[in-house]
Amino acid sequence: MQSVTISNRLLADLPEPERLQIKSIAVVVDFEPGHVFAEAGHAPPHVWFIEAGLATAHVVLSDGRMVGVMVFGPEGAINLAAPAAGRPSPVRVTAQTSGRALRVEQARLKALTSVGSALTELILTYGATLQSDLHKAVACNAVHAAPRRLATWLLRCHRRIEGDILPLKQEDFAGLLGAQRSTINAAAQSLQAAGAVSYSRGRVRVLNRETLARLACECAPR
Repeated sequence: MQSVTISNRLLADLPEPERLQIKSIAVVVDFEPGHVFAEAGHAPPHVWFIEAGLATAHVVLSDGRMVGVMVFGPEGAINLAAPAAGRPSPVRVTAQTSGRALRVEQARLKALTSVGSALTELILTYGATLQSDLHKAVACNAVHAAPRRLATWLLRCHRRIEGDILPLKQEDFAGLLGAQRSTINAAAQSLQAAGAVSYSRGRVRVLNRETLARLACECAPR
């Protein structure tokens, strides 16, 4: 097994003994865009602690359309909120960029939990945070205009990577916002006209984060 150096910020909050326990059962996995971490309606077998890269969670509608509700980076973990209960995932989670993660089997992670332990408290707290984020995303998608929602998504992604370049394409925006391409084009052009971002060859460069934040809706990270 590869040597594991934990750089995930969620794991960094754990006491060293519990970090070492997770290190002993973790496998380093390099992933590419499109890698599937969870399928909606299926119980995920693994927890993924992202160390580099971005992943996004989508609600999948009955007609096949998808709407983005969450983004994951080195600050968090995928499939941690409902660990080992064997419950199906409510969302589909895929890699938005290439990256690296620590993969841990759900059953083995459950074996490390105990009442009152730091790991158990982390799982409960993180689960509550994700649930709150999901509720906010539902409200955001319902009432906020596309340009503001796009600015919010770009801010969420920007805070999780190093540098100002986001490897996101037009179809990525469409999946995140659950909107038609014409709507995405208009939203993207408004952000570019304001000097917040620029677009080139499937990449977005954040030119002015303060302007982007001003254009975003109230759901954006501050």
